[in-house]
Amino acid sequence: MTRSVKWTVLLLFSLFGAVIGVYSMHPGATPAVAESKDKKYVGDQTCKECHSKQHQGFLKTSHAKAFKSLSDYPLVEPVESIEVINTILKDFPYSYRFDLKSDLIKGVMMDHYLIAEAPKEANFYGSRNNPYFIVASLHPEAEGKWSLRPAIQGDFNSDGMTDWGAFSYTCIDCHSPGLKQNEPDLRSGISCESCHGPGADHVAAKEKKGTISASSEACLNCHGEGKPQEVNGKLVAQNHYGPRFFKASKHAQDETMQDCTVCHTAHRANAEGHLLKANSAEALCAKCHTDEINLDEIMWKNPTDARGHFVRDHSFGAIRYDDLGDNPDTKPVEITNPDVIEKLKQAYPELKKEK
Repeated sequence: MTRSVKWTVLLLFSLFGAVIGVYSMHPGATPAVAESKDKKYVGDQTCKECHSKQHQGFLKTSHAKAFKSLSDYPLVEPVESIEVINTILKDFPYSYRFDLKSDLIKGVMMDHYLIAEAPKEANFYGSRNNPYFIVASLHPEAEGKWSLRPAIQGDFNSDGMTDWGAFSYTCIDCHSPGLKQNEPDLRSGISCESCHGPGADHVAAKEKKGTISASSEACLNCHGEGKPQEVNGKLVAQNHYGPRFFKASKHAQDETMQDCTVCHTAHRANAEGHLLKANSAEALCAKCHTDEINLDEIMWKNPTDARGHFVRDHSFGAIRYDDLGDNPDTKPVEITNPDVIEKLKQAYPELKKEK
């Protein structure tokens, strides 16, 4: 491929990426930070002046580790910089050396992926017109130390050497909403105002009640259920962030049970590390139900999801895994049983309209 042809292809790809960036969103997800016309954010430090207990509890939750500073991870051996190659455009394996102390290093997602912002001169191009890339991975070692390793590795520029690869950071909407919003008063990860919305009016108000949001709407920005998709006569449910099949449950028919905060809290984790208002799911269910609860039956896990990307089923027994006709060798949850498909179409009327 000649140099001029390469640059033409690159230009066309960039324009295509910009268009895709405008029109594409993660299925079922919207930006996690609550929207506001003025967007008067005050930051976590201001929030915790009055809500220190909630803030301390939040710091122990999985939401708090959704995105943290690299400085929170002391390395076994000092590393000043890393050179990575963009793996998205195979015909243009551009490399860039990131100084780990520079402002381009944005943070670490879920104690694992190191995220950096690729400057224009790096000639990195990602999906959804997104300048953020996963450039390395962190791994726990002894004595609270961490090692830095490639997020992906291979001979990406065909020089016979093993390279560190970089690829698009597409989890930004929910794991680091503050980073996407580019608001100086918001922490890069999930903050108080990611869920409650801008807090300036709440801080200024003499009467605080009713001046800040706290409802399921905030949860559903990232934990939206997402309806199953019909593919070749079967239904496929693959969303990893939402309460699968909740609309098919009896809880969904009870107005008093439809808010996420009936069972969940974002301000503290229980003894098992979950955001539940009891030390276990069984104990929580027992507050209303006297029957013995078998969690694996009424809230089954996808058996092919080793990394835990999929939440437990939230139909609470209405849709049982053994009834799905799922292929356990594939990661998505596939529903081939006609009776279950019909039941889900009753719960999701929009499926009836699709061909």
